[in-house]
Amino acid sequence: VRVWSNLGTALERSGQYGEASEAFDKALALQPNSGPVQLNVGIMRMHLGKDDEAMKYFQRSLQLSLNAIEQARAHVMIGSVYGRKKMPKEAESHFRTALTIVPTDVPAHRNLVQSLLDQGRRPEAIRHLNYAVLVTNNDQSLQQMLFEQTFGQ
Repeated sequence: VRVWSNLGTALERSGQYGEASEAFDKALALQPNSGPVQLNVGIMRMHLGKDDEAMKYFQRSLQLSLNAIEQARAHVMIGSVYGRKKMPKEAESHFRTALTIVPTDVPAHRNLVQSLLDQGRRPEAIRHLNYAVLVTNNDQSLQQMLFEQTFGQ
């Protein structure tokens, strides 16, 4: 399982999502009740534009054993699927859940801000960005987002 997962991760990082998906599918065949493998298969399905399939894997991963970082990532990914489906309130809920699990999760903060902006809640998004920059120890991507929202629009 570890070999297939490591191969899948390497292929994902190089942008070879189809091949990465095949590697993670092989890991899943060997260990179908692995939360992390379910999560990785879901991420690959999302990369391939198969959001409904991805959602099933993300939800299944939450039912299985995941550490806190993996739980937060699963919620971020579920929120991302909802965001792509133009369902920002549902997305917001999952990003907030991720942040209760891992308060310093930068992707969760970025995506939460985007879901707030998608709902027309710009002042709240800016307030959250100020908070997020502090709790993430001045993450550059969040600082840039804050600058753009404060001065760019």
